[in-house]
Amino acid sequence: MTMQPVRILLFIILFSWAVICPEIFALDAMPEGSLKAFAISSANPRYIERWNASNPQGQQQISVQKRFAPGETAYTAVIVTGYSRDSHQQIDLDASFRFTNSAGRVLFRRDAYARAKRFIPRETGFIMLDPALDISFDPQDPAGNYRIEFEINDHISRRRTLTSIVLTLEPQNNQNLAR
Repeated sequence: MTMQPVRILLFIILFSWAVICPEIFALDAMPEGSLKAFAISSANPRYIERWNASNPQGQQQISVQKRFAPGETAYTAVIVTGYSRDSHQQIDLDASFRFTNSAGRVLFRRDAYARAKRFIPRETGFIMLDPALDISFDPQDPAGNYRIEFEINDHISRRRTLTSIVLTLEPQNNQNLAR
């Protein structure tokens, strides 16, 4: 086997891995008052169940899926760190979102769709805002990139942060690429 076919085979393997496997990234907890948010998505809601069953502190690793086939659902959540607490160790956050198509047209939006107002005993950590968004892609939806933009407001520090995620709906004939 010469070097050229080996390079081609290696390229095909790496490209297939990048398309088929979800993206994995690590989240670092921010200190109180340094509000930061991350949008994550998957075709399986189990990551939300695992998150809610854990006690997320320190660094967290999460698998993210951004490519979907018609008929699949994108379970999208927002994770927040660096939130502020009041004198009773309560947080007070809300999140709004807007969902746009490839042309930037707003398909739908909702203000303050999620709210977190509760006791948090530690300074540094993460919370996942509830509820997560379930975005179902129908077979008649046009293929392309869809963007979800989130605005998170910390009512204690009066800070806000933005985060977004781009979800790609594959054409009907490329359904195997989304998995």
